[in-house]
Amino acid sequence: MRDWPIGGQGGSGFGAGEPQDGAPGDGSRRSTGRPVEIVGPHLRITGRLELGSFQRVTDLVNSTSGLFRLTQASVLLRDGQPSNLAVGDLWVSPAEVTVIAEMEPLRDRRAKDIVFVSKSPTPLAIVTPGHTVTGSIFTPPEASLEVFLQSAEPPFLPMTGLRVRSLIDRHVEAEYPFALLNRRHIIAASPLPETPQTTSTSLFDRLR
Repeated sequence: MRDWPIGGQGGSGFGAGEPQDGAPGDGSRRSTGRPVEIVGPHLRITGRLELGSFQRVTDLVNSTSGLFRLTQASVLLRDGQPSNLAVGDLWVSPAEVTVIAEMEPLRDRRAKDIVFVSKSPTPLAIVTPGHTVTGSIFTPPEASLEVFLQSAEPPFLPMTGLRVRSLIDRHVEAEYPFALLNRRHIIAASPLPETPQTTSTSLFDRLR
């Protein structure tokens, strides 16, 4: 079981449980771009996501309805290898994005006096338009998984231990310690045992 701050997004990065102290207009801290990898049904891009006045990728992505900006953006090949296309600045529509993965740990800046609520990991297997995904979401112990999955908020679900495999080519896969999954891209979802690594391979095979 893990503790999360009340009012925060559960599972928000390697510094999971960090308070949401980077709301727009809060100039007490200076934000910088965060290295991310973005995966969609027909794209794979790396770059730095500009946070503006936000402190975390989770806060920015779940508070922005329009395009978000990547700097130092490069298009990757399907298998994650670099391509010859480096585009510099790039504006991305979140509607076309399945996964936003953070590529380096986030330093924990939790306030000492913040109130936390406990959340427990729930391993899931998920099918999206272009991929199968396994990983864990974090919900309060008394929360209904059905209600949580059918909710519209937050638009991007924080998840840990993601394994993403292409539906087009089963040999193309990636693993991310922490990433955000676009809730609107979920076609099907199923709970997994607490040790998904022992069942995920056969599950992926059955889904194909």
